[in-house]
Amino acid sequence: MKEYRLSFVTLYDYENGIIEAIVDDGVEINKDKFIEFIDFVNNLPSAPSGMLANRTHSYSFTFDALLSFRRNQSLRYLAEYLHDKKPNVILEAIWPRNINMQTFRKYDEAMQWLEEKVQQ
Repeated sequence: MKEYRLSFVTLYDYENGIIEAIVDDGVEINKDKFIEFIDFVNNLPSAPSGMLANRTHSYSFTFDALLSFRRNQSLRYLAEYLHDKKPNVILEAIWPRNINMQTFRKYDEAMQWLEEKVQQ
């Protein structure tokens, strides 16, 4: 496993096709931050196709950040581990259809789903 630190998020690259993102508490992810993140992910040598969004902390997205997801070139699966948070209905409504997204209340279930998907 490799750990990377960007300006607002810690990424764990499990080097099996899966990365985990833990965004800092209280961050508002704007377009510039999102582009920083997705460009970094697109250039990882492990070429991950699955991501676990670990929502242990509270954070938000601006609308233009969500629209920037079209820059994504590698991720096909997103498991959102909610911890004790509510699903983001706006995110679900505008989510790109070419990326399979599921929400989970249990970390192990989210990781298991991702592992099954990236191995297909």
